[in-house]
Amino acid sequence: MAITNVLELVLRYTDHAVRALAPAWPQAYEDRAPEEIACGISPDEGDAAQGLADLDPSVITDACRNPERAERALDWLTADLADLPLRYHPTVPLLGPVLAVVAHGRRRLVPVSAALSSFAAALERLLATVPDPQGAEERLQKLTVNRVAQLLGLDEAPARPGPVCVISSPGYRYDTVVVSALASAALSGRIPDEEPRRHHPPRPLPAPRRGVRAPPEGPARRGRVP
Repeated sequence: MAITNVLELVLRYTDHAVRALAPAWPQAYEDRAPEEIACGISPDEGDAAQGLADLDPSVITDACRNPERAERALDWLTADLADLPLRYHPTVPLLGPVLAVVAHGRRRLVPVSAALSSFAAALERLLATVPDPQGAEERLQKLTVNRVAQLLGLDEAPARPGPVCVISSPGYRYDTVVVSALASAALSGRIPDEEPRRHHPPRPLPAPRRGVRAPPEGPARRGRVP
């Protein structure tokens, strides 16, 4: 099962939900006091939410770039309601890697509010099947570093970046620290390791050209050097 197919399903579903609900959302009242605004659900919002509850999952799979792969991904993310434990734990998604539920002969998508949690659980399960996790981590870091270098307008990027990569740009007065991970737990564990490096003193400014006034001394600011 490809992660991209699972991700596209979740994104298509959430996008469809927002497009269906947005027209029924009330207008903002910037000139009214909070106590004058009633917090309730309008009939239009209720109808839109009911439409999502009755949504045929094929509407989402057919909207994907490859409907056949999307259907296989949805089959993988479908569970029978009777098989779900539904036991709450603060660190575990309630439904697990489940985007659709079968009950009474019908398949329906889970509430859209649970879609991202379902994707996180599905991602964790898929990552457990990666044959070479270290190699996958290295490829992900290289792709991430290349993308960051592109966004910074650099022509080159480190050929073999480490788990924590520091990119320096001649046009900026700060370094960019790049970390990536296949799992969120690994990512959060790497960020503190790089924290001491981020508090280095700013690099000296280049000598001003003739006719150009040097900027005032002071702490480094984000942005290009004048």
